[in-house]
Amino acid sequence: VSKPDLPTGTFHGRIGRTFSESEPWFEELAHPADDSPNVVIVLLDDTGFAQLG
Repeated sequence: VSKPDLPTGTFHGRIGRTFSESEPWFEELAHPADDSPNVVIVLLDDTGFAQLG
């Protein structure tokens, strides 16, 4: 049995003995540039339209 891949990186929070002594930490989310276009792509697959008629 192989070991699962663990996430890499550094944890910047603090793990205490209790919940109130601990401090969570979340990685900064990547944000697109301010001039990036707003694009939405909708892909429908196997929706059953062939059965309509």
